[in-house]
Amino acid sequence: MAKKKKVKKPTLAKLRKQLDGVWFNVILTRDKSCKRCGKRSTLSSHHIFTKKAYPAGRWNLENGIILCWTCHFFFAHGNPYAFRQFMIERKGIEWWDRLHDTVMEKQQFRSSDFERIKESLCTELE
Repeated sequence: MAKKKKVKKPTLAKLRKQLDGVWFNVILTRDKSCKRCGKRSTLSSHHIFTKKAYPAGRWNLENGIILCWTCHFFFAHGNPYAFRQFMIERKGIEWWDRLHDTVMEKQQFRSSDFERIKESLCTELE
């Protein structure tokens, strides 16, 4: 008699990593190039409000922007105040305040939330 293989559920860390990848693809599809300098190579996603300090904003599409590696490292991380000003000039202070309020919400993700978030992000890619 053949043994049934147990289907392992992905770990929360693996689910987070998968969602990070989908989130990146949605942001890249939306932005297409560095939103600071226009470069179309060495692109990376940047969380406007960090995912570590603001977990509620981790997969919020408004909390993401595509930057080239240089702008990401030297501008967004190197001079956060100037980056904040850049975003406010680009999107407006009302947008900044609304996003800040959203990411400040307490958020505890359960494994059941990950599939819902993934479906929502994948819908954006269609």
